[in-house]
Amino acid sequence: MLETPEPLPESLSAVNDDEIRAVGSTDPQQLAESLVSELAELVRVLGDDGDRAVPFFGMRHTVQGMGGVMLGELLLHGLDLARPLRRPWPVRRSWGSRSP
Repeated sequence: MLETPEPLPESLSAVNDDEIRAVGSTDPQQLAESLVSELAELVRVLGDDGDRAVPFFGMRHTVQGMGGVMLGELLLHGLDLARPLRRPWPVRRSWGSRSP
């Protein structure tokens, strides 16, 4: 049974701080390589059964739902990185409504 999660704003801040300290690098090339490696591992661990339930922040999601959450994180935080660098980060509303 899953524990009741703490409210995300409080718990997520502490988790993020710990994760940033654990990374230990600010080199963009190293961070990019780590991201590619970590995402490959996530895809491997999640597998290809999209309906399988997986825990995430104390809640159950499907593998396909978890994939959607992670894609959203990459898109949102990619924009966070692009803005201060004055780089384009085109994401069109219509892309979110496309079917495979």
